[in-house]
Amino acid sequence: MRKLISAAMVIFVWLGVTYYFVTLHTVHTREAAIGQTITLDGVTLEFDSLILYNAERPPKDPWRETSLKYNILTKIPWELAKFYLRLDYLYSKPFIINNEYWHTALVGKCIFREKPTESREFVDYFYDHLQIELVDSVGTVYTRNINSHWDDNGREMDFVSWGENFPLERLKAGFTIKARDKLSGEEREFRIEYHDFAAKKYNDAFGRTDPVWSQLDL
Repeated sequence: MRKLISAAMVIFVWLGVTYYFVTLHTVHTREAAIGQTITLDGVTLEFDSLILYNAERPPKDPWRETSLKYNILTKIPWELAKFYLRLDYLYSKPFIINNEYWHTALVGKCIFREKPTESREFVDYFYDHLQIELVDSVGTVYTRNINSHWDDNGREMDFVSWGENFPLERLKAGFTIKARDKLSGEEREFRIEYHDFAAKKYNDAFGRTDPVWSQLDL
């Protein structure tokens, strides 16, 4: 009986510890489905969604990849190493959570009217000719970095524009999204209001199955 009670206590403690670490993998978001289109000279910009999220990755340890543990992992079967790495990630604190200053992700697509003769033209035109800005109620712009993906055989390029340090208290005043052709000076804009956003949360303790993870800078 004592052994049974002891085993039950061990399992209870293990489940409690596991639950604690699982909660550390939770990211909260505010998401707005946009569905707006802006047409400029030569391109059409389709804006899909705006995602605000309260997490970021901690700074990487430069010695982590060269540690004894990782040297050993490179010498054992991959399936065993993968199992260990999953456990290592599960029982970790993967994110720094900041519920006051959030990150932003503006998700969209750039469609060219004419197919570029070279795939590199997608990137050159997008970065050299177009300016996309996410602006809050006091005029702060959130476009720190833009990640893009294009198909060599098509006319479309997906993009995500990331920003950081957005004070969540300003969300009630909404955002303005602006797009500008740097050469012609042509500019278009539209609003996203507070009521457009929905609160959601995601957890990657057991993997990332939701496609929203690919749109976050995490």
